[in-house]
Amino acid sequence: MDMEVLKKALLKGIGSGVLTWLFYSLITSLLDKKPFGEVMFSTFGIIFLIVVSIAEIVVYYLQEKKKGTK
Repeated sequence: MDMEVLKKALLKGIGSGVLTWLFYSLITSLLDKKPFGEVMFSTFGIIFLIVVSIAEIVVYYLQEKKKGTK
């Protein structure tokens, strides 16, 4: 495992995971007419943040790894 690629993937993945979580919370709060903070920090909201962040870290890692091998 290449640590430099992993560091880049972590930074990008966590950043885009948090942005995705914020947009998800905003849209859900508008559609369900619930307070924004309640949607963000609900159990599902936190699980969503963790799963999306991990998925995006993996995607960025694989993309960076593929770029480095070419």
